Amino acid sequence: MDSLSILAMAAAAVSESDSLKSEAEFKIRRAQSYDIPLLEYVERSAAEIFRTVNLGFLADGDTVDPKALAAMSQANHLWVAVNRFDQPIGFVGGEYLNGNFHIVEISVAKEFQGKGIGKALMNTMVERIRREGYKSITLTTYKNLP
Repeated sequence: MDSLSILAMAAAAVSESDSLKSEAEFKIRRAQSYDIPLLEYVERSAAEIFRTVNLGFLADGDTVDPKALAAMSQANHLWVAVNRFDQPIGFVGGEYLNGNFHIVEISVAKEFQGKGIGKALMNTMVERIRREGYKSITLTTYKNLP
């Protein structure tokens, strides 16, 4: 193998690792009012997974009401994962319900699923609500989703 081939292989490897790294780059922050209109797109993208288990009707259903998201945000119960351009790629929101804290929605855009973003969102929310004194958290979900 000549030195140009080795350099080309090294450049390809660096380029590939950079693109993988940039896909997984995110940070978690409190949602802002300007995020709320963008969360519908994240939720719709995330819901595409329901089509893989014959629950497509859920992907076509309603998303979380923007007024409910605004109330969660005002209560510091709405967190977003954002990419390096500060665009939402995931979110988690919840509210007080019957003495518990209930996770109303957790969504990660389809192209960002499987990269630890959902876990990071949940960890952030759990840490926050524990500090507020909640003793239990509820979440309704489907266990057979990949």
